[in-house]
Amino acid sequence: MATVTCQTQDFIVELPSQEYEVVSYRYLNGFSICQISEETQRPIGTITKQLSRAVHRMREIVAELER
Repeated sequence: MATVTCQTQDFIVELPSQEYEVVSYRYLNGFSICQISEETQRPIGTITKQLSRAVHRMREIVAELER
């Protein structure tokens, strides 16, 4: 499991609740996509889309901070 910095945690908590939930399961707790799908009772496609949106959102935040 990757080390999460305090700054990264700040970005994660700013995400919309469903994105926060899947990012937390995936990157903070090491769940697989299938495990997240089972835990949240959401389709796998929904989980992957929420993760994709969350990563994109966090990249935008970092890019804005670097300006």
